Amino acid sequence: MAATDVMGAVCDRLVGGVMFHSDHADLCAEMGVKWLAELHEDGCAHDMRCLRKMRRLAISHLGSPVPEGRQDRSHALDAYRGVRRWDVAADVRLSALKGAMHDWVDWESGTVTVLTSAYGRLADAGELLLADKVKRIVKDTQDELSGARDLLCEMDAVDWDMSHIFEMKG
Repeated sequence: MAATDVMGAVCDRLVGGVMFHSDHADLCAEMGVKWLAELHEDGCAHDMRCLRKMRRLAISHLGSPVPEGRQDRSHALDAYRGVRRWDVAADVRLSALKGAMHDWVDWESGTVTVLTSAYGRLADAGELLLADKVKRIVKDTQDELSGARDLLCEMDAVDWDMSHIFEMKG
């Protein structure tokens, strides 16, 4: 696989991360879990900064833009579209939060897999500058995955008590 294609896959995953975090920030805001919405907003901004840096680096290093893929939006908000927060039953909100937390862990785990593979392909191709940049994003993503897993464990530990979850800090 050519370096431009590998970088395209990296950038596609970052685009997906921007969309994922944006949708989950909206979902958490809709549920009233402000601190978690802010975490996802930070994740969205981080992925956007990484995306711009990677695209710019690929253009300057490889001499051409990376190919654009296609990302589908998350369906995390589907149950909430056009519905006011106070019209949603507490058990539905709780189920959505549980699903969102598991989705977050799965997304970041998948991102580590995609980016680690991209790092290896770039390193094997001798594109060490690009590989090093991807490796840094892998480290950031592993840190985010660890944090998401810790939050999920804490929510499990309190048996998804929403009053505790509202008071948690990310």
